[in-house]
Formats: sequence, structure tokens, C-alpha cells
Amino acid sequence: MTLTGLAHSTRGRPHFVVSVSAEQDTTVIALQGDADLVALSTLVDQMADVIADRQGAVVIDLSDTDAIDTSCVRAIGQVAQWLAGNGRCLTIRAPSRTAIMSFATLGWADLVESHGETPR
Repeated sequence: MTLTGLAHSTRGRPHFVVSVSAEQDTTVIALQGDADLVALSTLVDQMADVIADRQGAVVIDLSDTDAIDTSCVRAIGQVAQWLAGNGRCLTIRAPSRTAIMSFATLGWADLVESHGETPR
């Protein structure tokens, strides 16, 4: 069963959308569009809601993300650290090569799911 909620950025470009769904005991936060500084507050708000309202693992799905900048990578990494300190985990699904490099540069390469797929 998948439950989906949408958050549209009211401050930024309207094409950035954050969808939250449940996959068994994991919460998936799917980003669509450009995850940039303008979209950061929407992303942070949704991650905070997931942390507060749900239990279990969290997956950030970047398969429909056109670009992700360092501010969003940092926010995701900091949330991952907080979750790990509280017995939960966060992973990144389907990042682009550029996103993988950004996570690696900031020391969070271990967050990227590895299923033998070639990054886009």
C-alpha cells in the first residue's frame, strides 16, 4: 500500500515536488524537479514531518530529480546522521552521477543504495 502526499514549493519554482509514500516499513521521499536552494525549505519541511510522524527506514528517491545542489545534499546528509544516531537509517535511491559525486565529496557516499545499477 502506498500513501502519497505532495508538497509544492510556494517560494520557488512550482515544478519541484516532494512525494511521501510508504513501502512496507520504509518511508520513501521522492523528489521531482530541481532540488536547489529555492527548494531546500520544502525538502527540509517534508523530511522533518517524516522524522516526526513515521518510524523505520527512510529512502530519498532521486530518480525524477533533474539536479540537486549542495544545500540539499547537506540537509539530507545531516538528517541521515540524526536518524543513524536514533537507530534509523536513510539511503539514497537512483541518484545521477553528479549527485553521487556530491554525496561522496561531502562524505556521505555510503548513503547511496548499491544494486549494481549504472547511475544515470
